[in-house]
Amino acid sequence: MPSRSVRLFAGVLAFVLVLSACSSLGSSSDDDANASADDRGSNGTLTSGDPSTGNNDSDSTTADGGAIATPDDGPGDGPIPLDDFDNLPSVDWTAIRPVVLSADQAGNTLSVTDFGASPNDGQPDDEAFQAALDNAGRNGTVMVPSGTYNLTTTIRIPSRTHLRGEGAGTELRFDLGSEGDLISIAGQPASGWVQLANSATAGAKSVTLSGPLEVEIAQGDIIELEHDNVEAMYTQAEWDVDWADGSVGELAEVVSYDGTTIQIDHPLLSSFELDRGARVRVIDASRFAGVSNLKVHRDGTGYGASIRLTHAADVWVDGVESVMTTKAHIEADVVYRCQVRNNLLHGAHDYGDGGRAYGVSVQRHTTGCLVENNTLYDHRHALIIQLGASGNIFAYNHARGSAGYIDRQPRADISLHGHWPQANLFEGNVVDRVVFADWWGPSGPANTLHRNCVLDSVIVADASNDQYLIGNIIGNEGLIIDEGISGTTEIANRIQGTPVSVAASPPSLYRSEAPGFLADSEWPVVAPEAGNGSDREAACRIPAGERSPLGYD
Repeated sequence: MPSRSVRLFAGVLAFVLVLSACSSLGSSSDDDANASADDRGSNGTLTSGDPSTGNNDSDSTTADGGAIATPDDGPGDGPIPLDDFDNLPSVDWTAIRPVVLSADQAGNTLSVTDFGASPNDGQPDDEAFQAALDNAGRNGTVMVPSGTYNLTTTIRIPSRTHLRGEGAGTELRFDLGSEGDLISIAGQPASGWVQLANSATAGAKSVTLSGPLEVEIAQGDIIELEHDNVEAMYTQAEWDVDWADGSVGELAEVVSYDGTTIQIDHPLLSSFELDRGARVRVIDASRFAGVSNLKVHRDGTGYGASIRLTHAADVWVDGVESVMTTKAHIEADVVYRCQVRNNLLHGAHDYGDGGRAYGVSVQRHTTGCLVENNTLYDHRHALIIQLGASGNIFAYNHARGSAGYIDRQPRADISLHGHWPQANLFEGNVVDRVVFADWWGPSGPANTLHRNCVLDSVIVADASNDQYLIGNIIGNEGLIIDEGISGTTEIANRIQGTPVSVAASPPSLYRSEAPGFLADSEWPVVAPEAGNGSDREAACRIPAGERSPLGYD
């Protein structure tokens, strides 16, 4: 690895992104959400506030089926005015909104006990759980009363179905006896790849195909774009692996299709180049499905995610405690507009390499997801972003103490883990370490670290050019940037107590006002310009930290 130089403060570097105003985020937006009319998700009437009341204070779906989606207060009206901060990334993290269902679209409410589940008896409840989910019907809610339930197979949540417990008293204990995911929300590709007729530039809202698709598509369908990797992504030969082919990609929703050109719902985050085999396919996405308000415990050591979202859109995990994973507590793979909020994730059976002991793993073209107000500890990597995941937001998470292997060497809590993740926003998090290009090669451009409290160090490595570090408090080991890295924009970071001499950025790059869960906190939470950078207890206190045994020391 090249030698590194420590920079305490480098001022403002001018940098013009090739990305135009672009996308992110599906916050759990009650504020501004599209109600879907059918399984494809064609857009209905915009709603605001709580799906059933119009206010902005709900924090989950009601137990009586008042709405199938879970969010509380979304990101607000955005985009936020940037005033004098001309060097901030030109990425609009408010451009993608989640789709939620209003109260009049809610369906049946069933209970797993209606289908034979019996808590606290030590007997398998797999058949009862799956039968309840399969019979919930359109926009149905399956309730899981308090108690401990034993499960030995993967539970599969269909589209438009919500599995909901009664809080910490509802515990699902899984022992699969082998590898496998515990809870799955999964769609699948609906077509093969079709080459584009010409390159699509970043910022475009349409792509033109070279030939017909294998399936019919309509407004509200989900498409996936990708193109081939290039040599610049392989700074070491070992980064070139088959499973990472076509890493640079993203997902979008279809607005219209005339047989040749697909209009999409947000500006492209990346250019897709014809000479790199730019291509598109249709995803038969699992839609409007989620799990909330329960505890998941993995007893067996077989490899797999505790909750896996794949080929899905407008899905959520909210208010879940997940204990002891092997691969990841929550994994999002080829997902559009997911919401991972208000969860407590901790513990793993194995902290070795090979994709183990992750908290939240966001990967493979996943676009426009919100990972917010989660508490994570006792992982190898708490938040891991890789394989072209783009335009996602990780905000107000308390994620500390990541360590790997038998001797538990310290590892990155926020790990940009190679193969070109780009234009992701990290805001208001409290972590020990952040590494851009932790393994598997460079990060793509415009990943933005904004108003985070990083108690140990931030490292920008391995040709990860054009990153943004704005208004952070960075302690102990400071900011470490590899020699040869270019285009790093540093604005108003308080590093190892060094005073900040310029005004900081707006309170948020994705919210126009403080979220409800920060009601008792100062806004912004991390404010190096206010002179509190030397007081970690005051400067780094977020609600998610109150749930962690690691606290702020």
